[in-house]
Amino acid sequence: MPVRISRFITGHVTPDMVEGANFRPKAGMQPYMWSFAQQYKPVMTWNTTRSCNLRCVHCYSDSETKSYQGELNHEESLKMIDDLAEYGVPILLFSGGEPLMRRRVFELMTYAKKVGVRPTLSTNGTLISRDVAAKMKQLGLGYAGISMDGYEKTNDEFRGKAGAFGDMIRGVENCLAEGVKVSLRFTVTSHNAQDLPKVFDFLERKNLPRMCVYHLVYSGRGSDMMKDDVAHKWSREIVDSIIDRAEYFHAKGLEKDILTIDNHCDGPYLILRLRARGQQKLADDIYKLLLRQGGNRSGIGFGDIDNLGNVHPDQFSWDESWGNVRQKPFRKIWDNIAAPEIAGYKFRRPLIKGRCGKCQFFEICNANFRARARYATGEMWESDPACYLTDSEIGVTKDAQGEYHSVHPKLENEINTLKQKAAEYAQQGYNVPLALAAEANLGEAKALSAIPKEIGALYLAKAKELGPQQAAQAACDEHTKRDQGKLDEIDANRGTNLKESEAAAMPEPVVEPPVPVAGGPARGH
Repeated sequence: MPVRISRFITGHVTPDMVEGANFRPKAGMQPYMWSFAQQYKPVMTWNTTRSCNLRCVHCYSDSETKSYQGELNHEESLKMIDDLAEYGVPILLFSGGEPLMRRRVFELMTYAKKVGVRPTLSTNGTLISRDVAAKMKQLGLGYAGISMDGYEKTNDEFRGKAGAFGDMIRGVENCLAEGVKVSLRFTVTSHNAQDLPKVFDFLERKNLPRMCVYHLVYSGRGSDMMKDDVAHKWSREIVDSIIDRAEYFHAKGLEKDILTIDNHCDGPYLILRLRARGQQKLADDIYKLLLRQGGNRSGIGFGDIDNLGNVHPDQFSWDESWGNVRQKPFRKIWDNIAAPEIAGYKFRRPLIKGRCGKCQFFEICNANFRARARYATGEMWESDPACYLTDSEIGVTKDAQGEYHSVHPKLENEINTLKQKAAEYAQQGYNVPLALAAEANLGEAKALSAIPKEIGALYLAKAKELGPQQAAQAACDEHTKRDQGKLDEIDANRGTNLKESEAAAMPEPVVEPPVPVAGGPARGH
């Protein structure tokens, strides 16, 4: 989940606003309030196409300016959106490649809105003409998320095309002219971190309401940029500068939504910084909010469907497919807890190794990004190397054998007890996360679990009768029953929804092949 720096430090959202197991955002609340709901309906990214008019050095989908075979066609995409609506997905982020290169993307966005799934757009901005911006306004798009990964030449080097910065700026200005709000997106690496202040200045000059600062996750072409990730000391300085800028905007009466994404130790770092300043009450409130979110929600509250229809725990894990929407309903894929690796994402506390496994902030971080840990170490459940907090700050020590231990005796004991139970279940052939989900109370070792306790209890009961493997499937079948009432509603309104979506055809984009910038960062392929 994003760390909403501005919303947290200004008291825009407080723990009392999101209390209760049944909390759901009310009418008029901002969409981000879904991150505090505990029904664990995921915000999904959909790579509508892998085609792109640029060739960015950190692209997780490794996209180029060409057609890709086997992408979901229009009818298949409509069926997928129906499935997402039946499951209760609140938000669908239309991404790419470059989503505006998909000819009927606005029709699909309109259809999603009609069936109750809020559409959002993630774009490089270079194809947003005035006509396209007008269509976006007509659609009722709340925000256009536009990437600015540096200023002027730096952005062009990252985008792999000379003139991309100017084209993007025109896209921003066209959005503003048509009344479409713009959210800037900036991915930090060692090559562009120096431009972050200039991007914030641009945000202020244009009076843009939101900016998302992304930490680098190693995947796609970004996997070749591991060496270009910022050092831990620099990460702290960058996050400090983001917090400082958020406080500056608030002091000036400029209400901006400044957030960081893809490194969940930003939350604990913010808390530690506030405690050091003596702002204990605010730090405690933010801790409660982060606890409500549960840290990283890949495979729980966030996921990805690629251009071919494969479902992934997040957009950085294309080498890990859970199933394909052409072959199964989304619900049957996303909640397939009979598969141990999927169940592991839903409840990962018993599986995490190393310093992450003993961290005192686990319950608000959830061991950070599995994709980054896997790319860096080759091991799914190892610690995320991008955590920039010190051992002392996260409350761990390392012994002579290289094993980590919590400095809190009770936490150390309860984590070890949990891991011992996990080892015993594994030895007996059980689905470990599914079995341990039945635990009534993990004490100090508590953590986010998206597997209902009653499903875990059913699994354990069925295992005695059927054996662990068949019992897992029985528990999964109970967990993945479809909402027939919602399906009937979608079918009943299909004709009207299709007719309205077909009226949203978008203007033809003008696409030119990228001309590389001399001297830019090296690209993997």
